[in-house]
Amino acid sequence: VTNTIKSTSGGDYTSLVTAPLPILAQLGTLQADYENFRTVGEQAKYLLAGGYFEKRQAALQADISNMSKLQQVGKEQLNLVEQDRKLQEKELAAYRKLADEKVIAPLELNAYESKMLGKEGAIKSLAAQMTNARMSSTAKSTELLELSKAKGEQQSAFSAALFNLKSKIESWVDGNVLVAPTTGNVQFTQRVIAGQALQAGQTLFFIQPPQTAYYAEVMAAQTGFGKVEKGQEVQLKILSYPVEEYGFLKGKIEHLTALPSRQDSFLLTVALPQGLKTNYGKELSFRNGLAANAAIVVKERRLAERFLSELIKLTKR
Repeated sequence: VTNTIKSTSGGDYTSLVTAPLPILAQLGTLQADYENFRTVGEQAKYLLAGGYFEKRQAALQADISNMSKLQQVGKEQLNLVEQDRKLQEKELAAYRKLADEKVIAPLELNAYESKMLGKEGAIKSLAAQMTNARMSSTAKSTELLELSKAKGEQQSAFSAALFNLKSKIESWVDGNVLVAPTTGNVQFTQRVIAGQALQAGQTLFFIQPPQTAYYAEVMAAQTGFGKVEKGQEVQLKILSYPVEEYGFLKGKIEHLTALPSRQDSFLLTVALPQGLKTNYGKELSFRNGLAANAAIVVKERRLAERFLSELIKLTKR
């Protein structure tokens, strides 16, 4: 339905409601809004898609055209009658002169004057007819404007009912339907059963996309933090997976915070290029918030350098 609406001021409504809107029940809080939309939609089907306004408009325009033709014919008739009256005026003037000279009888003059009055009456009658035709044409034009206004109001009413229903549905979906922002596998954080009451903001599950990039957040104490640099290797020993059996995850430091947290420690973001595969080649199952101990390799040294360092420490004792 929404795809057929072009504008509220004059769109193509011929395919708007080609089929009756279904009678739906058990819609809960949406029932009243749907019934209002259905009522307006059925009316729109009759008035808009049924062509009522177009047919009525065509009839009014035909009436206005016919009245315009009648006015033109009346105007032509009036011109002819006025020309005839002018001839009659000249003829009456001549008969009055003859009557004054006693050439014709007064009764004969009265007959010509009565004929002249008939011409005057015909002129006034034609003028009245033309005035009535103009008034009728104006009334039809006004009705045509009112019809156009009614059509626009009907279109606006349908659009308002449609968008109101759409808004109510979206609001209902926001409050009752869980929609994931991306596709992936659902990882539940707890057991969920049908009919279970949920709280706003309650975490139910996580969505693991097909292509997932894992990272870890590490809190580093201030002791020795000066040696920590971006790009250094990090060994993550997951507490849920014994390192002797599963090994550790390899990561690299991507970001270091400049200011300490409330616990007087610094937050590090560690990327895991190999995902959850350990140095033993084992794939760990993802659980959000897995705890781990992190060891940062601040400097790679050869075995001979390590022995030399230990000998130097012994000689200084």
